[in-house]
Amino acid sequence: MSRIIQYLKAVLILLLFQYLDSESALVVPQLETSNPSTPSYVHGVVDRIEDNGRVVILVEKLKREIVILREDYQDTALLKPNTWVTVHLEGDMITKLKIDKRRTQKESEQVKAIFERVRERLNNNILLHLY
Repeated sequence: MSRIIQYLKAVLILLLFQYLDSESALVVPQLETSNPSTPSYVHGVVDRIEDNGRVVILVEKLKREIVILREDYQDTALLKPNTWVTVHLEGDMITKLKIDKRRTQKESEQVKAIFERVRERLNNNILLHLY
């Protein structure tokens, strides 16, 4: 049963990314800067936390992963997978990392709603096949 749940989660995540417009759902556009030392920001989502204390943040706008060491930033104890963050950049250097609680809550609610719709469809299909 747990394999089925893992499979469904993977499918739902794929559906979620197809369902949501990637430009507005995944990232706030990076500030246009002519001077690379001018601070800019991007939004990303914590993909995973590795055993060695590295936090991997996916940033769609930059089309890359940002890897940070957990102990290098304040509040990283609160970081967990699927947490949305704002990353402040100066050139390629991260100057600030802030957890976006509102965005994390909003995205979590959207995923739960999609899971619920899929669960209802599965239950309806199972009932149809029983009769």
